[in-house]
Amino acid sequence: MLLANFSQAQSFQPTEDYKVTATRSLVTEEILALDLDDRPNINCFVYRAASPDKHLIDIVPEEHEVFDSVQVSVLKNPGLKNVKEILRVEIEYTACCFWADISYYLITKSAELIKLPDLHQSFCDWPANIDEYYFPIQHRKGISLIQNNTIAINSEGDIDKIETNSLLLWNGKQITVPE
Repeated sequence: MLLANFSQAQSFQPTEDYKVTATRSLVTEEILALDLDDRPNINCFVYRAASPDKHLIDIVPEEHEVFDSVQVSVLKNPGLKNVKEILRVEIEYTACCFWADISYYLITKSAELIKLPDLHQSFCDWPANIDEYYFPIQHRKGISLIQNNTIAINSEGDIDKIETNSLLLWNGKQITVPE
């Protein structure tokens, strides 16, 4: 039952352990009135709730007009050697369609952050293709496989097919891409 493992491996939950300084209110009418080249960056930060003065992740949303929010969720005990949890940070943009830039961070037991390649999602309606990481899909000789898949959703909103885009290897210290 590979599909059952996917849904279990993807149980990211909202968290109060991490906070974000980003809200739609950071985009003011004054900023939007400026020419694109003159607009300042909107700096958002992800931090541990217990340590608000230490920013873990700096985020700069790119599309001021449609920037909506930054959502942080966590996968606790992901089954990866030396990884305490995984953060999923989603910068959401909304207009007539939805799109998001999504970053995943492995947080090691020594509190090191290891960033995976970013994913991008966009869709207006079904059918749609959604890219996701799955942690771990398999263990081999001390190495865990992390899979990046595209999930094809049909016009009824059901999973039509799952296609593997890439594999990442985690050895407990670093991510590598198999050749």
